[in-house]
Amino acid sequence: MSRWPFALAVPNINEETTTEFYFDTVIANYGVPSFWLTDRGSNFKSYYTHFFLKRLGCTPITTTAFRPQCNGQSENLNRNLCRTMAKLARDENNIQNWDKYLNKALMVLRTVAGEGTKYSPSVLLYGYQMVTPGIWSKPIEDFVEGEYDKEVELRTKYVYQELQRIREDARKNSDQAKAKAAIRYNKTAHPIPPFKIGDKVLLKVDSTETSKFADKWQGPFTVCKVNKSSGTYYIEGTVNKARIKDAVNGDKLKHFQESKFMVPDINTSAAFKHFRTWVDHRQRRSTTQ
Repeated sequence: MSRWPFALAVPNINEETTTEFYFDTVIANYGVPSFWLTDRGSNFKSYYTHFFLKRLGCTPITTTAFRPQCNGQSENLNRNLCRTMAKLARDENNIQNWDKYLNKALMVLRTVAGEGTKYSPSVLLYGYQMVTPGIWSKPIEDFVEGEYDKEVELRTKYVYQELQRIREDARKNSDQAKAKAAIRYNKTAHPIPPFKIGDKVLLKVDSTETSKFADKWQGPFTVCKVNKSSGTYYIEGTVNKARIKDAVNGDKLKHFQESKFMVPDINTSAAFKHFRTWVDHRQRRSTTQ
């Protein structure tokens, strides 16, 4: 809800480092969350990490395969954090030591109002804006008798009343932003009838990881299991029966339209090999003559 960012520069991202970050940075300061949503990295999915969280009473959850939107807030944080650190490092011409600017970048993100909530993470978590060099005020050196108790009373009232109002307002703003994003997404999304076990499908390739000339779809694959409640599918190779380990969201698939005019890759490869042999043979004959 608050979108309060956490980050730590580490030499590796194995399961031990991951659980240490969980405990030292989050749990020790804010308590055990009800669940923990991560991507499908091996350090997050390991038995060690899951055992650690479950023993604390926290449920580990992972995103759907090929579906980064499941953890969109984390993806946005990574992008904004990298941009902020890069700006700070470039200003001091010190890109090599980028980790030096991590805490400064986090302070920036914690005090900037979010596009969705319209409030900063600091306000949503603590009820007030963090004091930064830009808003420093003269400290109060002493209180007149009775003023301290009055300040505590006002602060307590604020935490129970005003902070609750701010969080409700932020949730409303966030829901409105999500609704607008859903409208934009639905304009380009085309509903596809549910796939059935045995259907041949193609899997969409992530455009950010391939060149503009690469194939946009992989396959064909065969649907071998259907999760109706989540709209995800398990698929396997049509020829070698190699199964993709994780379930795939339905909007990453489309029906494979087979045609009698299609030439299998194995046939074209064999034809090219035969042609290459013929060319080499002709070249050897020309050299001999």
